Amino acid sequence: MSAMARWRALGPVRRALLLRALAALCAASAEVRLRPFARIAARLGTMEPPPRPDPAGDAARARQIRWAVDAAARRLPFECACLARALAARALCRAHGLAPVLHMGAERGQQGRPETHAWLTAAGVGVTGYPLPPGMVEIGCFGS
Repeated sequence: MSAMARWRALGPVRRALLLRALAALCAASAEVRLRPFARIAARLGTMEPPPRPDPAGDAARARQIRWAVDAAARRLPFECACLARALAARALCRAHGLAPVLHMGAERGQQGRPETHAWLTAAGVGVTGYPLPPGMVEIGCFGS
């Protein structure tokens, strides 16, 4: 099936979500490349997730956002870092009324240097950054 045929087969709702994911990924990737992490973290909010039960429909929306971010990232001409994917997915989740939690973690990398990773959850769904690298330890999280 050609790319145009796949595009048409998506339907208007999924096409719109995919376009929003592409825009969010481009914006988040630029932010990660151009801003120091301290400035990014300052706008993320508090370091603890807000307690909020999630309605059953939220999980389906979170899975749709996971699909859109993954599909958009595969089509971009540059690599999207885990933090950029998490920031883009966070923006989409918030726009759809979800309460995402952005997790930050670290593990001991090669030659003892720490490796960092970011992942996002919403409505009990792992939206970005999964599966977690082995040995990854969460060091903080930001609620919406």
